[in-house]
Amino acid sequence: MRTTRSVPLSRLAAIIALAAALFTAHFWLVGLPAAAQDATAQPQPAQAAPPPAAEAGAGQDPAAHRARLDSARAQLDQIESALARQDLSEGDLQRLRELLATPAAQIEAALTALAPKVDAERQRLVQLGPEPAAGATPETPEVSSERTERTRALKELEDTIRLASALKVQSEQIRATLLERRQAAFTRMIFQRSQGLLSPGLWSRLVAALPGEFAALSTVAGDWLATFERRARSGQALVLLAAIGIGLALHFARVRLLPHVARRPAEVTDPSRLRRSVTALGIVLARTGPVLAGALVLYFALESIQLLPPRVAPVIATFLTSLVFLAFVRALAHGLLAPGLPAWRLVPVQEGTAQKLIAAVTTGSALVLLFTTAVRAAESIGADYSVLVLLRGLYATTIAGLLALTLHRTQGGGAEDEACLGPYVPDSTAGGPLRAVGWLVTAVIVIACLAGYIALANFLVEQVLWVSTLAALLYLLLALVEETFEHAVRPESRFALTLQTSLGLRRRAVDQFSVLLGGALRILLAVGALVLVLAPWGIESSDILASLRHGLAGIQFGEVRLSPTAIAISIVTFLIVILVTRAVQRWLDKTFLPTTDLDAGLRNSIRTATGYLGFFAAVALATAQMGLSLEKIAIVAGALSVGIGFGLQSIVNNFVSGLILLWERPIRVGDWVVVGDEQGYVRRINVRATEIETFDRAMVIVPNSNLISGVVKNWVHNNRVGRIIVPVGVSYDADPEEAARILESCAREHSEILSDPAPTVLFTRFGDSSLDFELRCFVGNVETAGSVKSALLFTIFRRLREAGIAIPYPQRDLHLHGSERLEQALERLSDTAPPASTGETPPPEG
Repeated sequence: MRTTRSVPLSRLAAIIALAAALFTAHFWLVGLPAAAQDATAQPQPAQAAPPPAAEAGAGQDPAAHRARLDSARAQLDQIESALARQDLSEGDLQRLRELLATPAAQIEAALTALAPKVDAERQRLVQLGPEPAAGATPETPEVSSERTERTRALKELEDTIRLASALKVQSEQIRATLLERRQAAFTRMIFQRSQGLLSPGLWSRLVAALPGEFAALSTVAGDWLATFERRARSGQALVLLAAIGIGLALHFARVRLLPHVARRPAEVTDPSRLRRSVTALGIVLARTGPVLAGALVLYFALESIQLLPPRVAPVIATFLTSLVFLAFVRALAHGLLAPGLPAWRLVPVQEGTAQKLIAAVTTGSALVLLFTTAVRAAESIGADYSVLVLLRGLYATTIAGLLALTLHRTQGGGAEDEACLGPYVPDSTAGGPLRAVGWLVTAVIVIACLAGYIALANFLVEQVLWVSTLAALLYLLLALVEETFEHAVRPESRFALTLQTSLGLRRRAVDQFSVLLGGALRILLAVGALVLVLAPWGIESSDILASLRHGLAGIQFGEVRLSPTAIAISIVTFLIVILVTRAVQRWLDKTFLPTTDLDAGLRNSIRTATGYLGFFAAVALATAQMGLSLEKIAIVAGALSVGIGFGLQSIVNNFVSGLILLWERPIRVGDWVVVGDEQGYVRRINVRATEIETFDRAMVIVPNSNLISGVVKNWVHNNRVGRIIVPVGVSYDADPEEAARILESCAREHSEILSDPAPTVLFTRFGDSSLDFELRCFVGNVETAGSVKSALLFTIFRRLREAGIAIPYPQRDLHLHGSERLEQALERLSDTAPPASTGETPPPEG
């Protein structure tokens, strides 16, 4: 008769999950056939399937949901009755936890399906309105009947939702009770005290029990060998031989072929960190994958020929699991430490430390293989209590001794490290705290074994091994993720160029995307490692997910429930509407509006108004996603008005002024304006301020309120026609009429001067040294007034010179009073002046 397969052990499932994660990461980097991924899939325990209501609940009436809720309530009551027992084991609590999944799914499906129906019924009642008051105009029977029916349906739905909410609370309370009971059972198991390793009673009982245990073990082994002989005679052993052949082929591939896939050439002295990380991952895969596949093939082969009786199956499973663990941790250690190849090392330790750590990992994994198999064999034959205590105590103390020896040997560099080849690599700065924690854990394990807390010592040993393995794997994966994204977004990388050319992204956007994605992956890896670390403590991922779901349900504020999910959806909705608005603005600005006859200022107003409408629509839709109606928004706006009255007056004033500028358009984009001492062209009208570019190419930021309440000169508000005034002065000898004709003809001959209004010449005054005239004319574009005036001055100067009309210099008559005294002083100076020199040398004195 075929025996049923035992449930895989937690350690086997954990190792398979780690291998699956490694294969998935490798597939992401270099690709992997789908068959290999299927081979590493983790077997999951059988769980209750979600009810059909979870899928089709939206199409059921309240009566059907009420029936399912009644069934869920009955199941919850049964689970609560079972929880009343105090002698439940860990397995019993786990089964109750699995049974809780079905009613919890039914309750959640009912709440999800009925919530939109309640909203729909309430909206219908709002449209029907309240019942007419006494004495008012009676309503039609159809409306009254419809209101009655809607009221009845709404009450039924609300009653069903209240029942589902109460059952949901009951389900969450049961889940919390289960978690507390499991943690309490776990704590009792960990701190259960037995006889210490040095207890005389333990050794005396052990000596008395050993003969019987050896006899029981030989009996089980003999029965298994007899079963094997029967299978071999019937030809079923060929399956086992085929499995062994596959295992040998996998071992040959592991030893001979796969190392060439992840080579670390000694001649390469400066490999990049990305290459070291990928090579380390390849080493882990190449050395672990074949062992895992061979173990699975051998186990399935033994099961197919019924060579796994209930007493032997746990021993074989534990042996194969430990064998895979041995291969995995050795491969992980070689991948990270790279003994003999310091240039390829990922962990910054010295060569001597790396060699010692490799030896410690190999020895420790071998001890795990030996003791875990021995303990499981003793449990399978129902060994005496003293045997199990001795094996587990020796296992814990041996691992603790190995840990102490490793800490002692790696506490500092010696002559061996100084003499090793390769550059000096200092130990990690985290070595001190880790070494202190290691010594503390070692002391606790030894003391626990001597005091009789064998379960606590074994748990600490398993945690040391488990956390160390996870930390090493997490270190490798984090280094791989970090270097992969840093390498992928280099300016010359193909991935970065593809993103920039295909999506039109800028270099900075690609960098930001890679940083965000890499950070998200690192967070996911850290969270996954944390869940795996907490798993042996009785906290499972489903418990964490349940707590997260409870937190995501949000906080109730009156009739509004604010939850992280609703906030995230609101943010996404807001961003989508804003992106659509920006796209519409670009289409208007680049495609549609240029085909119209609208000026640049009106086009800018349309574009800006579209942006405002899109922003308000985005805010309205985002708040609606969070359950905020217009009435609630009005309340929030009223609260904000208080803040506006105290501190936001200037901002609101500028905002409203910007809306006035866009609506009345006294100033438009492209206008030439003068504000105070500055003048220039309006380049942009924003929400708070307007940007004006001066003729010196400087940007002047003017608040919108200044443009509305202040004095602004706009040269081109109504039209672009501008007037030019050219003052000219001629000498008094010239003919004024001829000079006026020359000035008028110069203006009429210029092509950019308008004929209507016609140019005019005005004789303004008799100046001190000239006859003053003014030539007044108009140009079609005021922006050309300066160049036209300059051209007119050149033409007028040339024509006046040709006509012999002079442009006089300024003349002034100077009258001096009291000049007689000045003349007398000058005469005296001339009389006393020495005679002119004759060129002769005067005789010397004396």
